[in-house]
Parts: sequence; structure tokens; C-alpha cells
Amino acid sequence: MLRSFMLLITCGLLHACGPRMIQPQSNDAARPNDAAQPNDAAQPSVDTLIKAPPPAEECVVARQEGGCCPTFVAATRQAVRQSACLSAPGVPPTESESCGQGPACEMQCPLPRPATRAAAMRDGACVFVDDCTDDADCVVAQDCHACCCDDAIAKNIAFNEACLFAPGEARNECWKPCPGVCPTWPSNVGGYGMVARCEAVDPDGDLKACIPRDPTWGYLLWQSPGGYAGTGPALEITPSGSVRLWKAAGFLFPHATREWDVVFRLTPQEVDEIFTLLHAVTFGALPHITQPGGECYPEISFEPCEDCPPSRLGYSFPEDLSPELDAVYNWLEEHVEPKAEGIPLPMAWCTF
Repeated sequence: MLRSFMLLITCGLLHACGPRMIQPQSNDAARPNDAAQPNDAAQPSVDTLIKAPPPAEECVVARQEGGCCPTFVAATRQAVRQSACLSAPGVPPTESESCGQGPACEMQCPLPRPATRAAAMRDGACVFVDDCTDDADCVVAQDCHACCCDDAIAKNIAFNEACLFAPGEARNECWKPCPGVCPTWPSNVGGYGMVARCEAVDPDGDLKACIPRDPTWGYLLWQSPGGYAGTGPALEITPSGSVRLWKAAGFLFPHATREWDVVFRLTPQEVDEIFTLLHAVTFGALPHITQPGGECYPEISFEPCEDCPPSRLGYSFPEDLSPELDAVYNWLEEHVEPKAEGIPLPMAWCTF
């Protein structure tokens, strides 16, 4: 008898002994505040939140914790707000419990970086979409969500996100000092900085994103000694972006120049541009003999890689290298001539 009485009380407290006991026993059980209390066992999983049909709201690229290493997923802002395992810039964090400890890792996790910073709704779900279509869509900007370090970012994102600062933009309240030295891409060798390229980031090549890369490597020595004194103007561009100019130099040897008249530094993007143009030139098809030469002996020497023999050739007039080097001439006119302090450049040599 006593046992039956105790069982009845226990069932009443647990609401678990039959369909009749599920009904609320008092007004307190139906209060909205009690219904809104967090219940860890009833919380939806991260996968459920990500895969559920999203409402008509913005999709974001979110960082997902809880695994061996952090990963990135395309999710709605609502999913980020509801899960302690998801976070995204500009989305208030959830008030629920912490994500918890993930499985023990036997590897050192690389610095996490999203495959792309662009997410959009497609067929009722948030998915990654292309950051870019070509290199012109990318820019090197400072990412101040956590630390103002350079990164390759899509222009349409960099120019519309308060914590991303493209060249020429002023910092605002988002600026945060770095706890240490910003990492140099991909290493500190040479310290040449980075350029932004639009590349495929998935095995199938269907998804493109802005990726940091080293500038194209190259070394250029272009000179034009001549006349009675055997001197003339010269131009050197080093792999690190140093531009050196001479008004009247004797014959110069690669990597051993000195006593230049003008020197300045190119940006990593400019270094990449000029050496990419030179890599595209078929030097074996040059020069084109356009007219007899005089007492002017220009010579171009270009090294496409550190261990490659240089492409070296002499010619007489700028037209002898046209049209193959026309794009190089145009680039020099735009980027070097304004800083050359009157020193003539190769497209003007031997034109007297």
C-alpha cells in the first residue's frame, strides 16, 4: 500500500506515468517564462540549424567550433544567434551555454581562414558563393575584426564592411591593435608583402575566392650604354620592388649595381604587375630589326626565377621590341616615369 502511494506521488512529479499525467497541474506550469527556459537537451544541433530552410534573412560566413579544428560554414544570422558553436562578425553572440570541448586533437590546427567570405541563399539554403571572377575583383586590405593584419579580400566586401580597410580608407572605431607582429604571407623571407588573386578554392573548381599570394618573382636590368663615353640611362627592378635609375651609367652587371641616381619602392601589387607582364613576353622572338642601329646599344636582361638563366638580348630602337613589350612600356610610363625625375625610360632610348 505504501509502495503504491509513493509510486503515485513520483509519477505526479515527473509527469511520466501516462497520458493523463502530461497535462499541466497548475497555472504556473503554463507560464511563458517557464516555457522559454533553456533546455540543453532540446537545443537543435549545429548541423540542424545550418541545413534547416532559412528565413528570408542574410546569409553569413560563420566560424564553427566544437570539432578538432575550427571550420567555416555558410549559415543564416539566426543560426549564428542560436548556436554557441557558431560565430560571425557583426552577429551578437548567443546567450546559451558554451560550445563545449571538442575531441582531442593529435595535430596542430592551422590558422583558420574561410574558403570564401561570401555566402548567399540558393534553393532555400545558405551556401558559399564566389568572392570573385578574376584578380581585378580582389584587393589587399586590413582585416580588423580581430587584428589589423593584411589579407586578400573581395573588393565588394572590403568596400562595404566597416572592419575591413582597403587602401585609402580611414580606420574607424573598429581598429584594434595587434597583440604581436602580423604574419607575413607566406613567410618572412624577403618581406615582399602579398597580392590578392582570385583562385578556385574547392576540389571541383566551382568556387572562387580571393587568396593571398606572393608577388610574381622577377629581376630586370635594362640599360643603354653608348656614345664616346660608353654611358647611358639604366633601369633596374629587384624582386623586392626596388626601382633604381641611372642618368649616365657605364655597363652594369646584374645584382651588382651601385651609385644609382634615383631609387624608390614599388608596392607588392605593382611588383606583381610588371613581372607578370615580363613573364608573358616571348624573348626568343626578339628583336625585330626595324632600321640600322647607331651609337646606341640598349640591352634588356630579365630573370624569370631565381635559378633560371636570364633572357638577355641587345637591340637598337624601342620599336625593335614592339609589339611584345608595348604593355611593359605603357606600365613604365604610368608607374615609373612620374618618379623618374626626368631620367629617360626605355621607350625613349635611342630616339635621337
